[in-house]
Amino acid sequence: MRRDPQENSACQAALIGIRKMFIQLETISLQVAQVNSAINGLCKRENERKKDMEKKMLINVKKIVLPCLKELKKSPLDAEQAARVELIEKYLREILSPFVNNYLEIFELVPAGNPGGQPG
Repeated sequence: MRRDPQENSACQAALIGIRKMFIQLETISLQVAQVNSAINGLCKRENERKKDMEKKMLINVKKIVLPCLKELKKSPLDAEQAARVELIEKYLREILSPFVNNYLEIFELVPAGNPGGQPG
């Protein structure tokens, strides 16, 4: 069976077109993989930065805020002042609660007022 030369030429052109599209898809796929890798790297760095900031915040609260509250509670306070100190403690616990579970060891290792942040 003999093929028509026009049909053969059309098949070859279609095959060339398919090969070109395949090469384009491979190029796009590689570019998408590179962008994905870059985004993953940025996300990882941002998560590390976030965790570092959370740790620093908790350490600073432990070293600075909690000792101040402790001293304030020891001072002579009227009923209204004592109630406000209790509210401050309550709100501070609420603010820090999402972080404390992740960084409970920081509260255990860093004694209040230890400026070096080293275990006592």
